[in-house]
Amino acid sequence: MSPPPAQRRTFLWALGALSGFVSGLLGVGGGLVTGPVLSAAGVPFQRAIGTAVAVVVPVALVGVVTEILTRPENLVWWAALFLALGGQCGAVLGGRLWNRLPERALRLLYALLLVYAGLRSLGAFGYGAGGVAGGLLAADPAGFDLHTAARWGACAALGVLAGMSSTLFGIGGGVVTVPGLLFLTGGFTPHAATGTSLLAMVPTAARSYRIARRQGRIDVKLVRQLLPLAALAAAAAVILRNVWLAPALLARLFGVFLIVAAAQVAAPALRRKRSAAAARP
Repeated sequence: MSPPPAQRRTFLWALGALSGFVSGLLGVGGGLVTGPVLSAAGVPFQRAIGTAVAVVVPVALVGVVTEILTRPENLVWWAALFLALGGQCGAVLGGRLWNRLPERALRLLYALLLVYAGLRSLGAFGYGAGGVAGGLLAADPAGFDLHTAARWGACAALGVLAGMSSTLFGIGGGVVTVPGLLFLTGGFTPHAATGTSLLAMVPTAARSYRIARRQGRIDVKLVRQLLPLAALAAAAAVILRNVWLAPALLARLFGVFLIVAAAQVAAPALRRKRSAAAARP
């Protein structure tokens, strides 16, 4: 039996507010909150993922506008450009792979990546991301050389992974781009990485949205109910992050979020494995 309309509306408002707040605070799309919760509430998995990415686009745009009005220095435009270019390719690739890749293996590999990035953000492996992150390619010499080209290429590659994640998992890709900017590209504070991630997320998630709409995976009524409070919460979270949140605390919050996200991504695959094992004679 479905819940009463008022109870359902309250649930969707709360879900929208939570996903928007997570998006603005951590520079992610909020889809790792929206998608799994909608799926657990009975929305078919593919439709839940498509609906989640439809919410990501305007929420990320609100976050970027708030960032420009409060701390525009957090937006590193050259990095966002290469992330977005890679994201366009990744979103298309993810759309083509939607029915071809074994979902279980993809989920488990992705979860391992999230756990690794989360532990690094929490200070594991002898390194934390409280200040300007060193990363493998952190030095930024004047002028153009092979090192600078490597940083551009790293951002484009991160964008491809983010775009694939956006289409396949209904997320904005921030769980890829934020740790990638911190630990691979380097030279970013957590605040700059989250702001830049939101900026690159807008065109990437928009491309994933168009693909999901073409595939018929979006529930427009759900989007309309989720969106208003999600957008307001995203703006409030960006202001909170820029005005009151210390970089070290932001890095730790993001680390915890990544590990929780890893559990959400891996849970369906692990449940299917246990069900298959229980079904064997």
